[in-house]
This record gives sequence, C-alpha cells and structure tokens, in this order.
Amino acid sequence: MASYKIKQGSTPTITVELGFDPATLASFSMDFVQEGAIVLTKQSSACTIVDNSVKVNLAQSDTLGFSPARVGINFRGLTSENKVVQIDEIPCVIERSVYREVIA
Repeated sequence: MASYKIKQGSTPTITVELGFDPATLASFSMDFVQEGAIVLTKQSSACTIVDNSVKVNLAQSDTLGFSPARVGINFRGLTSENKVVQIDEIPCVIERSVYREVIA
C-alpha cells in the first residue's frame, strides 16, 4: 500500500490503487481525515480514473487546510449494483510549511 508525505501549500497528485475495475463504480469519494474529522472530501467528479487506480490533484488551498500531523486518506465507492466498496486507509504525513498563503 502506498503512503504519502505532503508539505502544506504543495499541489500533490494522490493515486489510489483500487485492486478492482473502477468501471464498476457508479460514484465514489476520497475523504482526508485528521484526528477523527473529515477535513477534505474529493468527489468522483474531481478525480481521474487511470487503469485500476484513481488520481486526484490537491490544490494549495487543500493542503494548507491540513494541520502538520497524520492524515488518513479513505476511499469509498458505490457500484452500479448498489454495493459499497472501501479500501484500507492510506497513511499520509503532513509537513509544516513556513508559507501559509496560496501563491498565484
């Protein structure tokens, strides 16, 4: 399983390997959880499917919203047959940045 290290204010691409054909999904989301609370959700419309994986690009504002601590990335989907699928939480460490503003 992958793990990630993200610096606040960066723009990483997160890739989630599903282990099944994503074409079976009717909808899905990725939740980013810190200290038991969802701090960011990315719906399927914000993601790209590539082979058997899902990719999502995070914006500067997304990563600036994380505290410098552990984040769990959770994937949950609903198949076209109304079955819920989940994968194991992906661990991620958020590193502090001295920059706290979005640059343009």
